[in-house]
Amino acid sequence: MFIENAFSLFLKPAYSSIVVWNVGDNQPPHADKEHPDGSPNGTPFYDISSLIYINDNFDGGSIYFPNQNLEIQPSPGDFVCFPGDKEYIHGVKEITGGFRFTSPFFWTILSHGNPSDV
Repeated sequence: MFIENAFSLFLKPAYSSIVVWNVGDNQPPHADKEHPDGSPNGTPFYDISSLIYINDNFDGGSIYFPNQNLEIQPSPGDFVCFPGDKEYIHGVKEITGGFRFTSPFFWTILSHGNPSDV
């Protein structure tokens, strides 16, 4: 698997879905596996977060990472992957037109090491 090989991890899928974002929808900055103070939230097993972007016929809706001073306006088929911890707090800017479709996937780290060595 790409993520396992890229980061030398053994992973197990934790959750996936397809999300429809409507006009007015947004998401304030957050981490997927913990609170801003580092304490666990309701999904402490979301070690790795990833998104597949399905469409681009919408306005707004970019994902942004305040700690990295990064904003991404993705294209269909783009895959974004990042750690779920507080260092990678991220949000989604308001959808101002159309519908934004994404497929988020979350992964749990089983162990560190190179999966190709197994």
